[in-house]
Amino acid sequence: MAPKLLVLATTAILVAGCTHQGHAEKAPGAAVSTAVDVNMLGSGNFPTKPSPPLGSAGSSAQGALIDARRMADAVVGPWEVEPSLTIPGTARAMVLPDAAALADLLPAAVATAAAPLIYGFSSDRSNPHQVRLMNAVLRFTDLSAAAAAAAGMAAAAMAQAPTVDHLVPISGHPDTHATTFSYDLDTDGPAPATVFSFTARGPYVLVQIAHSDTMPKATGLVARTLDLQGPRIDEFTPTDPALFPTLAVDPSGLLAHTMSAPTYPDPPGAKPFDPEIGVYLPRAALHFQDSPVDARAAFAAAGLREMTFNQTAVYRARDAAAATRLADDLTAIAMRAEPSAQPLNAVDFLPSSRCVESRRTADDAVSFCFAALNDLVIAVHDADPTGARQETAAQYKMLLAE
Repeated sequence: MAPKLLVLATTAILVAGCTHQGHAEKAPGAAVSTAVDVNMLGSGNFPTKPSPPLGSAGSSAQGALIDARRMADAVVGPWEVEPSLTIPGTARAMVLPDAAALADLLPAAVATAAAPLIYGFSSDRSNPHQVRLMNAVLRFTDLSAAAAAAAGMAAAAMAQAPTVDHLVPISGHPDTHATTFSYDLDTDGPAPATVFSFTARGPYVLVQIAHSDTMPKATGLVARTLDLQGPRIDEFTPTDPALFPTLAVDPSGLLAHTMSAPTYPDPPGAKPFDPEIGVYLPRAALHFQDSPVDARAAFAAAGLREMTFNQTAVYRARDAAAATRLADDLTAIAMRAEPSAQPLNAVDFLPSSRCVESRRTADDAVSFCFAALNDLVIAVHDADPTGARQETAAQYKMLLAE
């Protein structure tokens, strides 16, 4: 069932569909009010109508992705191992539906050795000093399948290396298969060290790629990751694959009220499938944050219950007061974390909104907007400040719509 949200007193008609372009104009002489009239919100061509109820997965493949997103809450973020590891790469957080998807993280032969994989989740960050850590958890059918995959992936990594590499020990983890992975770099200084690591843990394989300027630092990153990741995945209760088709896609109804990427002028469904779209628990939501260390404190203060992730992100906080505080905290985090961040005008006629623009280079800018609605917080980013405001207004309307 769709979430029941309080419609403020001045709201007259909920607009479901595309509205006029640009900014809405307030009637001359209108009184200033903190209430929101959704008819005044300019949402451009962004969708404002929620999806129909999403029901159950209906297939094993879709159910596996739901369980992978649930498992993301049990995957250690690199910033938990080393707090400076916060810079996201292009593969900052990935739901891995099969072994083929691993080829975006690992050499193709290593990915192939992971078959048959039920699902996985990975988190990848670096710091300004060229230290990188990717941590992933892969689920297999049973202990023997996981043990075979860990050994096979390590062997494939050794065979793929451009130079003759070797196994390296990981302190405190004698069962880990870890290998150096060298690159032929034209440099007069010492070559950086990269370690690929594979550890069977019950029906899981714990995978790390650690990169640093020395081998002891790289293997130390792996050891500290395993110290955290092993006990955490032990606490996760995976769903029986036979039940995958029955898993609810959207238990609270919030995902159906979270904006999908517009496809206009293409028909609905034209956008490629994105396995990351879905519902995440609070710790899992950190994998998608630009500043996960700061966001962790903000989420805890807000009593975050869930995040839905699609074209926009929507956060459900403990209550309305906590949501207002979270919107302010996320704005402050963006102001601190983004280079050359400056406040932007808020969304017209939406007093709860806050917007920030970051001009990363002369040709590269991004705008962020945040807005609270009851116990929910809307988070939007767009290359264009007008687009960010319109997208926020459209998401606000969608949350109010039945």
